[in-house]
Amino acid sequence: MTLTIPCLFGLEALVADELRRLELKNVRAENGRVHCEGTPADIPRLNINLRCGARVLLELASFPAPDFEALFQGVAAIPWEDCIPRDGEFPVKGYSISSQLHSVPACQAIVKKAAASRLGQAYGCETLPETGDRYQIQFALIKDT
Repeated sequence: MTLTIPCLFGLEALVADELRRLELKNVRAENGRVHCEGTPADIPRLNINLRCGARVLLELASFPAPDFEALFQGVAAIPWEDCIPRDGEFPVKGYSISSQLHSVPACQAIVKKAAASRLGQAYGCETLPETGDRYQIQFALIKDT
Protein backbone atom coordinates (compact mmCIF):
# COMPACT_ATOMS: atom_id res chain seq x y z
CA MET A 1 0.00 0.00 0.00
CA THR A 2 1.16 3.52 -0.77
CA LEU A 3 1.61 5.85 2.19
CA THR A 4 1.91 9.62 1.74
CA ILE A 5 3.49 11.95 4.29
CA PRO A 6 2.79 15.67 3.79
CA CYS A 7 5.52 18.02 4.98
CA LEU A 8 6.59 21.64 4.72
CA PHE A 9 8.22 22.65 1.45
CA GLY A 10 11.97 22.17 1.75
CA LEU A 11 11.75 19.31 4.27
CA GLU A 12 11.02 16.56 1.73
CA ALA A 13 14.61 15.26 1.72
CA LEU A 14 14.65 15.04 5.53
CA VAL A 15 11.39 13.09 5.60
CA ALA A 16 12.65 10.80 2.83
CA ASP A 17 15.83 10.12 4.83
CA GLU A 18 13.77 9.34 7.95
CA LEU A 19 11.67 6.87 5.94
CA ARG A 20 14.75 5.16 4.55
CA ARG A 21 16.24 4.86 8.05
CA LEU A 22 12.97 3.25 9.16
CA GLU A 23 13.50 0.76 6.30
CA LEU A 24 10.48 1.67 4.17
CA LYS A 25 10.58 0.77 0.51
CA ASN A 26 10.22 2.81 -2.69
CA VAL A 27 10.65 6.23 -1.05
CA ARG A 28 9.86 9.10 -3.46
CA ALA A 29 9.96 12.79 -2.58
CA GLU A 30 7.78 15.41 -4.30
CA ASN A 31 7.04 19.04 -3.55
CA GLY A 32 5.43 19.12 -0.12
CA ARG A 33 5.08 15.36 0.35
CA VAL A 34 6.90 12.04 0.35
CA HIS A 35 5.52 8.67 -0.79
CA CYS A 36 6.60 5.18 0.25
CA GLU A 37 5.36 1.61 0.25
CA GLY A 38 4.32 0.21 3.61
CA THR A 39 1.96 -1.99 5.57
CA PRO A 40 -0.87 -1.11 7.98
CA ALA A 41 1.57 -1.82 10.83
CA ASP A 42 3.90 0.91 9.50
CA ILE A 43 1.30 3.68 9.94
CA PRO A 44 1.45 3.95 13.77
CA ARG A 45 5.21 3.33 13.71
CA LEU A 46 5.68 6.26 11.33
CA ASN A 47 3.31 8.52 13.24
CA ILE A 48 5.41 7.94 16.37
CA ASN A 49 8.87 8.13 14.80
CA LEU A 50 8.68 10.80 12.09
CA ARG A 51 9.93 14.18 13.24
CA CYS A 52 9.49 16.28 10.09
CA GLY A 53 6.38 14.75 8.48
CA ALA A 54 2.95 16.13 9.36
CA ARG A 55 0.95 12.87 9.37
CA VAL A 56 0.71 9.57 7.54
CA LEU A 57 -2.00 9.25 4.91
CA LEU A 58 -3.14 6.17 3.04
CA GLU A 59 -3.27 6.83 -0.71
CA LEU A 60 -6.37 5.16 -2.12
CA ALA A 61 -5.96 6.17 -5.76
CA SER A 62 -4.09 8.31 -8.24
CA PHE A 63 -5.50 9.12 -11.68
CA PRO A 64 -5.51 11.87 -14.34
CA ALA A 65 -8.23 14.46 -13.70
CA PRO A 66 -8.07 17.14 -16.42
CA ASP A 67 -11.81 17.88 -16.08
CA PHE A 68 -14.70 17.42 -13.64
CA GLU A 69 -16.02 14.31 -15.41
CA ALA A 70 -12.64 12.55 -15.07
CA LEU A 71 -12.47 13.61 -11.42
CA PHE A 72 -15.98 12.26 -10.76
CA GLN A 73 -15.34 8.95 -12.54
CA GLY A 74 -11.96 8.45 -10.86
CA VAL A 75 -13.37 9.09 -7.38
CA ALA A 76 -16.46 6.96 -8.05
CA ALA A 77 -14.19 4.03 -9.02
CA ILE A 78 -12.60 3.96 -5.55
CA PRO A 79 -14.12 1.24 -3.30
CA TRP A 80 -15.24 3.65 -0.57
CA GLU A 81 -17.44 0.98 1.00
CA ASP A 82 -14.23 -0.78 2.11
CA CYS A 83 -13.27 2.29 4.17
CA ILE A 84 -16.48 4.10 5.15
CA PRO A 85 -19.42 2.39 6.89
CA ARG A 86 -23.06 3.10 6.00
CA ASP A 87 -23.46 5.76 8.70
CA GLY A 88 -19.93 7.21 8.40
CA GLU A 89 -19.47 10.96 8.10
CA PHE A 90 -17.10 11.79 5.22
CA PRO A 91 -16.16 15.46 4.91
CA VAL A 92 -13.91 16.39 1.98
CA LYS A 93 -10.98 18.77 1.92
CA GLY A 94 -8.07 19.23 -0.42
CA TYR A 95 -6.08 21.51 -2.66
CA SER A 96 -5.18 22.10 -6.28
CA ILE A 97 -1.79 23.15 -7.65
CA SER A 98 -1.06 23.82 -11.33
CA SER A 99 -4.23 22.01 -12.46
CA GLN A 100 -7.03 22.85 -14.88
CA LEU A 101 -9.44 22.28 -11.97
CA HIS A 102 -8.31 25.15 -9.78
CA SER A 103 -11.56 25.80 -7.86
CA VAL A 104 -11.11 23.85 -4.64
CA PRO A 105 -14.77 24.24 -3.50
CA ALA A 106 -15.97 22.87 -6.86
CA CYS A 107 -13.53 19.95 -6.61
CA GLN A 108 -14.68 19.26 -3.04
CA ALA A 109 -18.29 19.13 -4.24
CA ILE A 110 -17.43 16.72 -7.08
CA VAL A 111 -15.40 14.43 -4.81
CA LYS A 112 -18.20 14.41 -2.20
CA LYS A 113 -20.85 13.71 -4.85
CA ALA A 114 -18.84 10.86 -6.41
CA ALA A 115 -18.05 9.22 -3.05
CA ALA A 116 -21.70 9.58 -1.95
CA SER A 117 -22.86 8.06 -5.24
CA ARG A 118 -20.56 5.05 -4.82
CA LEU A 119 -21.54 4.58 -1.16
CA GLY A 120 -25.25 4.97 -1.95
CA GLN A 121 -25.02 2.24 -4.58
CA ALA A 122 -23.02 -0.04 -2.27
CA TYR A 123 -25.41 0.38 0.67
CA GLY A 124 -28.61 0.58 -1.37
CA CYS A 125 -29.78 4.00 -0.21
CA GLU A 126 -30.26 7.42 -1.80
CA THR A 127 -29.40 9.47 1.28
CA LEU A 128 -26.55 8.62 3.62
CA PRO A 129 -27.14 9.52 7.29
CA GLU A 130 -23.53 10.55 8.11
CA THR A 131 -24.26 10.19 11.83
CA GLY A 132 -21.37 7.86 12.70
CA ASP A 133 -17.63 8.28 13.02
CA ARG A 134 -15.74 10.72 10.79
CA TYR A 135 -13.72 9.46 7.83
CA GLN A 136 -11.91 12.47 6.39
CA ILE A 137 -11.41 12.39 2.62
CA GLN A 138 -8.47 14.46 1.48
CA PHE A 139 -7.56 15.06 -2.16
CA ALA A 140 -4.59 16.72 -3.85
CA LEU A 141 -4.82 17.78 -7.49
CA ILE A 142 -1.31 18.41 -8.74
CA LYS A 143 -0.70 19.00 -12.46
CA ASP A 144 -4.08 17.46 -13.42
CA THR A 145 -3.46 14.24 -11.41
